[in-house]
This record gives sequence, structure tokens and C-alpha cells, in this order.
Amino acid sequence: LLPEGTAVGNNYAAVFWDKEIFGQDADAFRPERFSDVDEETQSRRAKVLDIVFGGGRWMCSGKMIAAIEMNKVLFEL
Repeated sequence: LLPEGTAVGNNYAAVFWDKEIFGQDADAFRPERFSDVDEETQSRRAKVLDIVFGGGRWMCSGKMIAAIEMNKVLFEL
């Protein structure tokens, strides 16, 4: 157990560089990794992205903008 008042956070760099979820080249910029996978992998990656952007009342206000930009980049590529 943690003592009362201990701040707990997420290490986003470690989450996004997880080779088990994002592949052996997780540290490389490769947007197509989000479109060339099966349903289960896509679902796991979506859950990781939800950790970063949050949800409900605490959702990042830029989440929809980021999603639109990702869709545009993938479409243009």
C-alpha cells in the first residue's frame, strides 16, 4: 500500500514503447502500424491510447483533434 498523499501517475513513454503492444520497432515513427493489424491488437492499442487521453469527465480536450489528424495522415499516406 502507498502512504496517504502519494502522487501516482503514468509513464507514457514506457507505455508507448511497449514492444509487446506496438511491435519490435515501437520507438520508430510508423503510422501504418495502426491500420495493418488484427482486431485484438487494434483493441489493445486503443486501450493504451485511452490511458493517455483519459475518458469521461477527465478526457483530454484535444483527443478528437488528434484522432482527426491521425485519420488525415493515414488517408494521405
